[in-house]
Amino acid sequence: MYRVIRSSYPDFNSYNVIAGSLTGTVPSRVYIETPQASTSSATFLGVQVETQP
Repeated sequence: MYRVIRSSYPDFNSYNVIAGSLTGTVPSRVYIETPQASTSSATFLGVQVETQP
């Protein structure tokens, strides 16, 4: 399981989860992010593994 996160900062000290509880499937898994309105700031995307209880 994994989630996709978005941040305005490359260190990801502050971020929003934009998709969670995703599962990878063979041969691959694709997540498509729809661009937001144009802004002057950069956006960074990351992937985090979600731990299972």
